[in-house]
Amino acid sequence: SGLSDNVAMARLYRMMLLAELEMLDACHVVERESLETVLAELSLGAGELTDERARLEVGKVLPASLLLLGDITQAGENRTLFLRLVDTETTKLLGSFPMQLDADADPANVSLILAEKVVSRMRTKKPLTGSLLSGDGTQFVANVGAFHGVSSEQVFEVLQLAPAAEG
Repeated sequence: SGLSDNVAMARLYRMMLLAELEMLDACHVVERESLETVLAELSLGAGELTDERARLEVGKVLPASLLLLGDITQAGENRTLFLRLVDTETTKLLGSFPMQLDADADPANVSLILAEKVVSRMRTKKPLTGSLLSGDGTQFVANVGAFHGVSSEQVFEVLQLAPAAEG
């Protein structure tokens, strides 16, 4: 049936998109199972993530600053994969990524294209920010690290200098 085909296709694209995001090494991905555990603890279903209050509650519990939600819709023979990138702190929609799935669509290619679009949007809408903890004018220590995808060889741009907080 069309519905079970869409469920199987959604699973395939979820797995391939996860692999592409991991290969791009631009973010840490929390598995769907972790999300489902959090939803169960909050007595919510995945369908309720369309509700802003529900997304905010998930954002408070889940160790993720962004959610990538997806659906496959079908109208006749035409299938479309829709991805939505949501900020868990504000529940603001940061991006929507529709992709037409033709009968001969290559899932690996579609997943790569979508992963690159998602990462690009993440970098523009939610760039990595941190506070400088110490420094000597040429080298600084900031409150970001390997968990954030940062390595010691990276070069950063200081966007704003503010006086240290007292107290």
